Amino acid sequence: MELDHVFILCDEGAPEAEALLRIGVREGTGNTHPGQGTACRRFFFTNAYLELLWVVDSVEAGSEPARRTRLLDRWALRRAGACPFGVMLRPSIDSVETSPTGRSRVWHSPGSISFAISRKSGVAAGMGSANERRRTSVSSISRKASPKDSTR
Repeated sequence: MELDHVFILCDEGAPEAEALLRIGVREGTGNTHPGQGTACRRFFFTNAYLELLWVVDSVEAGSEPARRTRLLDRWALRRAGACPFGVMLRPSIDSVETSPTGRSRVWHSPGSISFAISRKSGVAAGMGSANERRRTSVSSISRKASPKDSTR
């Protein structure tokens, strides 16, 4: 697995993007997510992108199957301690890997896109000490070691 993008739950319209623009990061096209009730502003890099994400339709974001992503809960509670960050992975180019059984569940969005969603992280994932945050993120993501890893 490799990084596809990182998202940050933001205020509506992502005014937080202005800080990125001020330091010279160029903005790509925005996007809406039918069936998920969210919209975003995106900043593309060579092999990944940063997505500033917000809820535009709370009814849609709270309906099945979008509710299983917990985005609505995390967005609504982002100032009260809910984790505003998310990491989206894709299969690496040279191998196709799947999440270990029991560690994730898959949500299929309209258009046959699927997401592996960690069962171990709740709405408040990322809260607590730095060591607790590291344990949460490391235990939520699993990948096979590759020969490239031994050279780092």
